[in-house]
Amino acid sequence: MSGGRRARVVREALERGAEHHRGGRWAEAARAYAEALAEEPGNVDALALLGGVALRLGRPAEALAVVERAVGLAPGHAVARLNQGRALLALDRPVEAELAFAVALGARPGFPEARLGRARALARAGRVEEGVDEAAAAGGSPEALALHGALLVEIGRPDAAEAPLRGALAARPDDARLHADLGACLLALGRDEAAAEAWRAAAARSPEVPGLTTRRATLARNLGLARLSTGSPDTVGWLREAVRLAPADPAAVLGLADALFQHPEPARGGDRGDLTTELVLVLDADGVDHQRVERAVRHVLAEVPGLAAVLAGAREVDAPLATALAAHPLFARWLTRTIVAAPAWSRLVDALRGRWIADVIAGVPVDLAALIAMATHAWHTEYAAGPDGAAGHHPDDVAALPPTPTHLAAFAMLRPLATWPELDRAALLAPGWEDRPLAPLVRAQLVEPAEEAALATALPSLGALTDATSRAVRVQYEENPYPRLVGVHRRPPGAFVAAARALLRDPTYVAPRRVLVAGGGTGQHPIGVAAGLREPDTRSPTEIVCVDLSRASLGRAARLATAAGMTQLRFVQGDLLALGPDDGLGAFEFVDCVGVLHHLADPVAGGRALVAKLAPGGVLRLGLYSERGRSEIVAARALAAEHGWLPTPDGLRTARAALLALPTDHPAAPVTASVDFYSQSGLRDLVFHPCEHRYTPSQIGALVTTLGLSVVALQHARQDAPRLYRARWPDDADGLDLARWDTLEADHPRIFSGMIHVWCRRGVTES
Repeated sequence: MSGGRRARVVREALERGAEHHRGGRWAEAARAYAEALAEEPGNVDALALLGGVALRLGRPAEALAVVERAVGLAPGHAVARLNQGRALLALDRPVEAELAFAVALGARPGFPEARLGRARALARAGRVEEGVDEAAAAGGSPEALALHGALLVEIGRPDAAEAPLRGALAARPDDARLHADLGACLLALGRDEAAAEAWRAAAARSPEVPGLTTRRATLARNLGLARLSTGSPDTVGWLREAVRLAPADPAAVLGLADALFQHPEPARGGDRGDLTTELVLVLDADGVDHQRVERAVRHVLAEVPGLAAVLAGAREVDAPLATALAAHPLFARWLTRTIVAAPAWSRLVDALRGRWIADVIAGVPVDLAALIAMATHAWHTEYAAGPDGAAGHHPDDVAALPPTPTHLAAFAMLRPLATWPELDRAALLAPGWEDRPLAPLVRAQLVEPAEEAALATALPSLGALTDATSRAVRVQYEENPYPRLVGVHRRPPGAFVAAARALLRDPTYVAPRRVLVAGGGTGQHPIGVAAGLREPDTRSPTEIVCVDLSRASLGRAARLATAAGMTQLRFVQGDLLALGPDDGLGAFEFVDCVGVLHHLADPVAGGRALVAKLAPGGVLRLGLYSERGRSEIVAARALAAEHGWLPTPDGLRTARAALLALPTDHPAAPVTASVDFYSQSGLRDLVFHPCEHRYTPSQIGALVTTLGLSVVALQHARQDAPRLYRARWPDDADGLDLARWDTLEADHPRIFSGMIHVWCRRGVTES
């Protein structure tokens, strides 16, 4: 073929390829460019354009190989460099991509596609500010406006991002990505209703856009969390969507647990559907207080056919219903991860236990996983229902059977596994025990208690207890460490500082380097504090010292802290009254005392000991019982005193049965709504504590003043509390007037959910 004819064939092939290229007919374009290359293998234009087609077809490695042939022939070819950069970016090599785009811009100044590519590469390489500038310089095309707006959101400038995003949407109203980016922008601006509207628009237009799933999950999570702070019921739908799309996102899982705690019942007419899948994900996740979803699980299980009649007392638990419950994906998780906290449901658990004990003794097959779950629940409640009377059978009836896994699990539904006569511990703990059927029970009832006892023995001490009340309190928690089942919401790193800045209205507040937790119990509170205090840079994590009266409680806390990776926690046994300049613990920038001071004979003396541990400028958080918010507990305590019930296992069971039998209008009857009512340690802490003080908000104000402190923040468990306060006193932006809160609590006795949390600092007049 002559040179002229060859040139004509190449030119026509390139023109044909370009036409197909513009029309999005990638396969046809590729064939045309290949035809040109067959005639002229070194044609740079054909190589550059063929590389672009390979990118469109999702083959970046192939594209890079082709365009690098072009770059080798013509290093300054703008289109070749453009597609080289795009291929490198698709292969997650942003630094090299940025250089390729820069060469393209040098070859063709103002090349908008190269500017956009360089902006993306800069952002991907972590140079987002430079990426913003490059996107702004790329002109006013929809692509440039979209990228500019998205990057502005990323660097925390949503106020500047809205205009370019809306400009891009005006040109491309059906672009799902743009609607999603606008939603993220509006959410960052605090306009969550508008953000929700944008998100709905994104999901409706194109739920399958590649890469949109991550954006959808993030936006749904952020919207859900924003709505959660307002108490809105639609938060469940948003966070449910986030968990479905990103089940490994801990913030979404924690958020859904919190949302279902606020709104456990399916919304009437709402798009809630069956929550089983999402609840399984929550219950299987670590770092979650699973008790927060217990009521929601009950609402799902209530749909099992025939169960409603059993709960209403209209029929007995028959074999089909027992089998259906055991097979439900939530049932074993519910019993294993939570404490069942409702009278009718607690009776259901007892009835199932009785039925399965009878079946085991009779040789009727029962699902072993269901037996283990039931035994685990009994262990967590410390056998609050009692070991006897299960379908007329005694634990000895089971112990008379051979020690098979089924029989051992059935026995552990009635009494601790360790009390099986002549238990062969060595066999149960032989190498490989973790892989055997009884592993969950062996771990919970044999291995973990031994670990906790060893840890408790090794703890340092502040010395002997001299206060009589402290000694009595210690006896209670040595016998019944509280809580028995520890569920910890491990908030994401930085959560503590973010919450503190919001509460203190101080954007400059930084993480304290040393924290004292006074009265940490079995670890639920200190581990939660430690999780929220984690920082991305963990080279010098916050040191957290936890002091508690009970070695048994701290042994459990130490084991759980180690399992959670909270190595910055240090546990010390002792009375907070023993804290002082010679205790060897030093000073602390944050002192946390929630649910403890009101159990001292002299709370003022305890408060002064805590204040003495505060470093200059430090913060003390106090959580104190509300007088009005615990009216049913006061009534139950009076009833216990009247009947002479004792805080022994049998005495607690007697009290439990009597309280459950109270008429619904009795002042103490609401005590059965507390999760603490359903375990021995919980009921003892709730109704039988040897010392309990309660406060009105005004009395807390007086206590804080006596301690030489000022209240700088109130931390609310109920989202509607600040709104109710502002509605009554719109002129008080700080909302820290405890006398006014006293007035408000008189009208809304549950506004503090039983405990009032105040953050305090030294009085402003102190030097």
